[in-house]
Amino acid sequence: GATAYEGLVDRAKLQAGETVLITAASGGVGTAAVQIARDLGARVVAVASARNHGYVRDLGAEVAVDYHDPGFVQLLESAVPNGFDVLFDGTGNEIADRVAGLVRDGGRGIFIAGAPPARDGVEFQSFGVTVNSSRLEAIAKLASDGKLRMPIAAEFPLDRAREAMEQVSARHTVGRVVLRIGS
Repeated sequence: GATAYEGLVDRAKLQAGETVLITAASGGVGTAAVQIARDLGARVVAVASARNHGYVRDLGAEVAVDYHDPGFVQLLESAVPNGFDVLFDGTGNEIADRVAGLVRDGGRGIFIAGAPPARDGVEFQSFGVTVNSSRLEAIAKLASDGKLRMPIAAEFPLDRAREAMEQVSARHTVGRVVLRIGS
């Protein structure tokens, strides 16, 4: 939640009425990003596997596109022909490189995994989250107001931490993976 909040609110300064493209939209950070963007009044376009399209739409995405589709970039261009105001990338891989060109001139790109590609006419930045009390309070308020929910994909006891990390590393988790400490 803190990563999505800092990236969209504090760094991208996403505004109501803007269109945001969120990659890795069904993962833990993406799940929060879709909901936070929706709460801000943005139009949300999500990139996720086809099997997760219902999930991201339920979170608030207006459009969902499958990154496995060879023509997914063209589908995104068709959905938002004038370009995206904001890109929020959680992939840090070739998907980020392929969609970076879809940000309109004057737009912003936020990258949470890896360095952003170079591009003139847009403000691209990467960051590592800084958790502070004001962000945590804002996230807690969204959750208590029912505007932010974080579905749990799997729960592991501490002695199975390696298995939990392997599941997260596979990058196909929908929602969060929880590591349980104690009984």
